[in-house]
This record gives sequence, structure tokens and C-alpha cells, in this order.
Amino acid sequence: MSKAHPDTALLYLKKYFFYYLVKTMPLRKTNFSLPAINETSAGFSPRAGFPILKFQIGAQDGLLETSSLRLVGRLQIKETSAQVVDPGQVTFDNIAVEAGTPADMQPCTKATMAPFGGVHTLVDKTVILSKKTSKELSTVTNYSQYESLREARFGTKTDFRNSLPSRSLSLGQNAKAAQRRFMISSGEDNLKAQDQGQEFSIKLDVPMLQGELLHLGEDFLGGLMMSIHLSPESAFFSTFQNGAATPAVAAIAIDTYRYVLQSVRLEGRIQVPTGAELKAYDPVFPMDNQVNLLQDIHSSSSSGTLNPQVSMVKGMVNLFLLQSQTNSLDQSQFSYSMPPGLKSQTQAKDSVRFPLKYPVESKPSVATSGSADVDDLVYKSLQTNIGESRAQFERALADGRLPAYTSADIVLTEQAEAERAKSIAAPLTSTSLLVDSVGIGSDYTLGLGMAQSYVGSNYNLVLESGVQSGDAKLLGTYNNSPLLQQSFVRNRAFFDTKTLVKTM
Repeated sequence: MSKAHPDTALLYLKKYFFYYLVKTMPLRKTNFSLPAINETSAGFSPRAGFPILKFQIGAQDGLLETSSLRLVGRLQIKETSAQVVDPGQVTFDNIAVEAGTPADMQPCTKATMAPFGGVHTLVDKTVILSKKTSKELSTVTNYSQYESLREARFGTKTDFRNSLPSRSLSLGQNAKAAQRRFMISSGEDNLKAQDQGQEFSIKLDVPMLQGELLHLGEDFLGGLMMSIHLSPESAFFSTFQNGAATPAVAAIAIDTYRYVLQSVRLEGRIQVPTGAELKAYDPVFPMDNQVNLLQDIHSSSSSGTLNPQVSMVKGMVNLFLLQSQTNSLDQSQFSYSMPPGLKSQTQAKDSVRFPLKYPVESKPSVATSGSADVDDLVYKSLQTNIGESRAQFERALADGRLPAYTSADIVLTEQAEAERAKSIAAPLTSTSLLVDSVGIGSDYTLGLGMAQSYVGSNYNLVLESGVQSGDAKLLGTYNNSPLLQQSFVRNRAFFDTKTLVKTM
């Protein structure tokens, strides 16, 4: 038997590939742009009494393409209830004036938002329900802090100037010089309120919307209802000047500031499937999920225990904030630093060290013989060596991998530590726009997709640090303040669009 000519084999391959595409491609894709069902001409603003956006997608024999789903709109920053920050208010000769001369600080500079996260940090909680049964399918709490943490890993400083993160008005390490432009709305007299402000477009990073096709038919989800709960101004805004030690002076106070979301739309596409696609549709899909847990740290020697009750845990991510940071206009609640003067950290499962069988020590630390006071160091972040703890944290956040490109580097840590030192010295010249993004974590995937069950098991974190120690080698204020520990339990979950049950 003669062999088939190579060109003939290639022709058959092309025909098969074309046949496969035709059989698997949807009949068509329809675009939609949905306003909130509770939309008002005044826009959405917690301070004005409209803190929740509600959207509905009706039941239909179509597949919601979550990879294309976006929340779009305009962000307005108002100095008072009636006055947007517009060019007429700004003295451009002094637009660069910052914390050193607060009397000349401009309205577009006084209020700042998270440099990592941007508009994402407006979202406090998301709730998704089935329109068919009004059953709650997914609830994500503390959305803003987790997104701010993740977005710092999306790219380097230059990536935040003109690529994807900037669509959420995130500027990363460029924020100190560039964010004031986002605060200014057009000053044209004939422009409607709905058309003022900075345009944004964000992908809602919630477990159910990570790229799967969601069947909206009556036998499946039966349509969706989504509620987006907005963060209060005290969480979203912070004054330009870090007020950890001294509250903002009247000249730069922002207690009258508010934000307003205008022309908000939920936009995306719905695929109309072929009969073959409907038959092949798998109602169960996997998704990355996180459970948020809280506890306090009041001692330099602390032992915390959490009970996640989740079966497929990929990693533990712990963030630490001063208790005065949350919901405070004087400080940014999106700056995550290591516990001050960290000496060692030990992570365990059911009181047995796991996955490492030894404590991770910081050497040198403030406990090292001959260690220098932080005030005497040129590079203050080098007072404590946290290299190994940083590496563990990054792996816990990214399934065992280290990020190829990140803004959460040692340079950012040094900048943030320098600003913390400025915030407790006179004259006050610190900024809230250089924030750190590190913590303590544990990876269970080992880069191989593995997981640990914490159903009926406890997670333990033992810290030896300078928390409330008053240690003179550490920064004042920070060495005498309790911490809030925000823990995110990263886990694998499965959702069944037919039974509407999520399994974790």
C-alpha cells in the first residue's frame, strides 16, 4: 500500500480542524451593557445614601462569558457634596506642593486612594444570587484588601503607567506624582454630572467570574443577581500625609470629601451555544476561592489559632495592619508590612510545625547583639532580615511560584519604611502613596497543585516580634501599637450550576 502524500494528510487535518471549529463555535455572541437596577441620577455614594449597586442578568439559554465581564463607569471625587474637584479649584503653580507645606496643598492632592487596587478598593463586598431561586451562590468579603495585595504583583513600576492595571486607576509606585490627575474632573459648564469624572474599567475578581462559561438557563442558574457593596470613604480615602502618629492638620483634612460613581454599567457577552455545546456543557467547574478570617495581636510573643473548615487549602496569606489603620482617613488601610521587629515566625497545623519543621528566624534582627537602632540606618528596611519570610509569602500567594514581574519588591519596602519613619518625625513630610505589600504566608501546593484539608483542623501562627514591646530600636508609635491580622485562606472550590451548590 502506498503512503499518503504529505499534502493530502495536511488537507485532511485542515478539514478536520475546520469541522471541529464549526461544531464547537457558538452560533453567535451577543454584547450587553446593563445599568444598575437601582441607578440614580445622583450616582452611587455611601455618604449620599446609595452604597449598593444591584445588577440582574435574565434567565436565557445562553452562556455568560465571564472572561469578558467588566464593571465600567466614571469616578468623581468631590471636595464637598456639591463641588467636584475641577481645574478651577487647582492652582497649577502649586500642584506639586505636598506634605511639607500643607497650607498650599491642592484639593486634588489632599485625598489619596490605594496606589495598588485603585477602583477595586471601592468594593467592600460582592454577593451573587440565582435569579431563579434567590439562593446566595457566592459572597466575597474584604474584596478590596485582597485585590490591592494581588494587584501589586501584576507588573513593575512602568507597567502601571499605560497597561491593564491603569484601567482601574491603579498607578503603583507612580501614584505620588500622577494620581492627582485622576482626582480632577472636567470643568466645562455645560457638561452633565453623569459625564464628569475619570473613566474606569475593572474585571470583578470573584470566584464565580474567573473565566468559566455560566449557563443562564432555567435548568441551571436561571439568571443572576449581583450586589456590589461599596466601601465607606474612611476606607477608600486617606490623606496625603501619613497620620499614624499625628492626625492631619486642618489645612489637609479630607473629612468632607466623598466619591461618586456615575454611569456605571455591567458589560460583557453572552454566547448562544450550538446543540452540541449544550450537550457537552459540564455544570461543575473549579474555581479559586478565599476565606477571610480576623484576629488581633497584642503581644511581642503571640500564638494565634484559626479554624478555616475548608477541605482543599492551597495556602495561607496573613496581612498585618495597625489597628488604627482601618477606616481611618489619616492612614491608608492598604499598606501591609511585616510585624515590627520580627524575630521569628512558626506556622503549624494542629500545633505540629507544618510544612516547615523549624521556625523561620530573622537574622539579623533587633535581638541580634550589636544591632543598630532604625533611626541610625540609611536603609531602614534592612534592620530586620525578612528575606525567607518574604519568599514564603510570595509562594503562598501564587501557588508555589515566585512572581516573574512584581512591584512588591525590596525597593517598595524601603520606600514604605522611610515614609513610616517620616510620619513620626517633625516636620511631617510623609506620604500615604508609598505603601508596602508583604506579609507572612504558607504554601501547600509545592508548585504541584497539592492541597491540605483543614476540616476540623487548626492553623497556628506563632510570632516573636516587637509588637507593643516599646523597643527603642524600633520606630516609635509602631512599636507600641497592637496589630490586626487579616488572614486569607486560599482554597480550591467547585461549583455546580445545576444544583447551585458550592463545595469547598
